[in-house]
Formats: sequence, structure tokens, C-alpha cells
Amino acid sequence: LPGADAAKQLLHAHLRGHQALNPHLTSLTDPAELSAVAAGLDVWLVAWTVDDPETIRGLRSSGFTGIITNDPAGATAAVST
Repeated sequence: LPGADAAKQLLHAHLRGHQALNPHLTSLTDPAELSAVAAGLDVWLVAWTVDDPETIRGLRSSGFTGIITNDPAGATAAVST
């Protein structure tokens, strides 16, 4: 859900045995911290909907597994530079 607490969503996903969480971009207050916790829980993070190249690069460097975007070519270009 947009604006939801991604850390709480991550905990619930883990407790229910899910292997991935797809938080909305507006739910990410500290992507690096969330990514570190997710890695410790062995849960993939795939953020949606991310179209801004700088944000895409930031999530990638924070350890996110992937993104969902409206601009696949732009996202590919953002991480290829």
C-alpha cells in the first residue's frame, strides 16, 4: 500500500513465510536500513513504481533486489551508466 510502513510490512511478510516484499516507493523512509533488515531475513525487496533514474540507482546501491517501473528502457539505462 502506498505510504504504508514498509518495516512493518517486511516483518509481516517474513513471519508469514514470504520470500519477497514489493513496497511502494512512498513507503520507503530509509531504503538502506530496510534492505539490510530484509537481507538478514532473506527476503527480496522489489519497489514499485520507480521511474526516476536517480532513485533507481539509489535503490540499487541500497541493496534492493529490483524495481517495478513504467520505463524499462530508462531503468536499464540508469543502472548501465
